[in-house]
Amino acid sequence: MKTLTKSLVILTLLIPFGCMSPKDGGNAENKALNDSLLNVQDIEYLIPSPSEVISVIRDQGLVYNSKIVSPIQPAKEYTLYRSQALNFGVYLSDLSYFMIFEDQSNAIRYLYHIQELSVILNIEEYFSDEFFNKLLSNLSNPDTLKAISLEQSSLFFSKMQSMGNKDLVLLITTGAMVETLYLSLNVMENKSIDDRITESVISLAMVYDNFYSYMSTSPFQDSNLNKLFTDLQEVRDIFTSMYIKQVSTSIRKENDVVLTSEVNHQINDFLVEKLKISVNRIRENIINQRY
Repeated sequence: MKTLTKSLVILTLLIPFGCMSPKDGGNAENKALNDSLLNVQDIEYLIPSPSEVISVIRDQGLVYNSKIVSPIQPAKEYTLYRSQALNFGVYLSDLSYFMIFEDQSNAIRYLYHIQELSVILNIEEYFSDEFFNKLLSNLSNPDTLKAISLEQSSLFFSKMQSMGNKDLVLLITTGAMVETLYLSLNVMENKSIDDRITESVISLAMVYDNFYSYMSTSPFQDSNLNKLFTDLQEVRDIFTSMYIKQVSTSIRKENDVVLTSEVNHQINDFLVEKLKISVNRIRENIINQRY
């Protein structure tokens, strides 16, 4: 068992879907919580913000490669609703990637494509000209971009959830989650695991765990997506096999309480490569409309 005793960045996540506890009723909910990578007493299911995850990966020193994003395909080529929604999520992550690394020209291209897809999905009111103009006018201000995106995403997901459109929320979120994993894993240049890659994988595992917990308790309604669910479960199983466990302790120093965090894990080259292969396959199936 390896131990990482560095100060870990706490990821800012997005959109609560309700708070649950192992003490609450419901076998499915309890099972999802008991299976969690991190043993905690209370969990809020949150949709991860791609920009936050990618920011963490960038801050850990990983490189930028504009060639790995999903190429823009004409909106009319997406013949199925589920493919439109999944790829909408993919493009949201790509947009976050461009904005975080301040690639303004590509960010603008993907902004317009996302707006076009939002019309097809009938969610254009949440991705209006006003919203996109705010983004375009703040491309050189990452903090403002983050605040604008957070506010708009909160409004969108909360509204979709209240309308009972769970599949749309889950499809977009799944596309964004898979692309975020793909971008993060495929900019890792080192062939051998070092502390930088270990920290990145731990961050991804924590985010994916919340995503998977929510998905397990609110699965897709469309049976055509059973294969996708199975593939996403495979990713979860790989993360689980890394035995990531965070242990926090508090120490009183004079009049202050200092919180320290230690992460035990069994991350190795084989598991990271296995994770990358699994994520890359899912991502390829999404962009080629195989689900």
